Amino acid sequence: MNYYLRPSFDARIEGPVSLDDINDRLAEGTLDLSHLATPDLSESLKRVQGLPRHDWKPLRHTPEVKGYVSPIADSKMRSLGRALLFVTAIFLISLAITYIGSIIFLGGF
Repeated sequence: MNYYLRPSFDARIEGPVSLDDINDRLAEGTLDLSHLATPDLSESLKRVQGLPRHDWKPLRHTPEVKGYVSPIADSKMRSLGRALLFVTAIFLISLAITYIGSIIFLGGF
């Protein structure tokens, strides 16, 4: 399978590029999983340039690409990260309140 690639939606389109070449370039570090990709459906470059944003997906959400992460798993990881950040913030605020309370209680102020 071949894909058209671009680093961002407004960037120049490259391709079509074979899946093997994409995986090789990812392994070399010359391509990033955040690059956008759309499959080559034997359309003209002009047609590909006119594709809407939702037709371009990050390479990390492109099956058969090394480093593929399903969009659902990616969403769950982001949610888990936000939850962890929230719990950490609550813990630190509680710790600060406890510390300030102990200083006031012990007559530090």
